[in-house]
Amino acid sequence: ASRNFRRYVNDRSGSAGRWFILMSMTVVSLVAGDPTDGRRLPFLWVVILLAAAAIKARQILWVFLNLRQSTTTWKATLAAFLGTIIVIVLACAGVSALMK
Repeated sequence: ASRNFRRYVNDRSGSAGRWFILMSMTVVSLVAGDPTDGRRLPFLWVVILLAAAAIKARQILWVFLNLRQSTTTWKATLAAFLGTIIVIVLACAGVSALMK
């Protein structure tokens, strides 16, 4: 197991691209979310934020936590869990937008 871990840590192929994706999604989140503004976000911006969060979550789970090597059950369960969270947040944002 230790040998596999060292090989995984030392494998630098694609890590710059992954880092760029994660940092890009962070910038998108900051711009779309504008943490300095106390007003409610429009629904479109919530969708953009959640899309950026989903991309980041997939990268972190599949690459950095090495979920890509896990069983199909683990992958499906975590994907369903993330999807459920996104749907709940979208539903809350949609209801909030309708109540304006």
